[in-house]
Amino acid sequence: MTSDHRVAGSSPAGCKSSLRADLPEKYDPELEKAVEAYISWQTIRIQFGNLIVEFQLLESVLKDAISHLLNPHDYLVGQIVTTPMQFRQILGVLYCDKCAQKRNAIVHSYWTLTKTVQDLD
Repeated sequence: MTSDHRVAGSSPAGCKSSLRADLPEKYDPELEKAVEAYISWQTIRIQFGNLIVEFQLLESVLKDAISHLLNPHDYLVGQIVTTPMQFRQILGVLYCDKCAQKRNAIVHSYWTLTKTVQDLD
């Protein structure tokens, strides 16, 4: 005597499952288009989320730059100034003449090593 331990709704081996019976037997190009559109939409949503995260990182870096320009030894003043600012305002601050002059002085300066490694030891 054998007992049958199948779960209700399951199919014996070699038979179509009840889930497979619901699928169309023929290729459906409209279904394929719908699935591709869904996958594309999911990809767009993920990439859009990544873009937002990257812009938030950029905004944080720009706020830190402003904080450093205001007081390189204390970022609290810069945080107080930049917290209520919108992204456009942050960009505007960094394009001011004083900031551009400081940036140009640093970037376009001639930098050289005044001591050798042996001199540092």
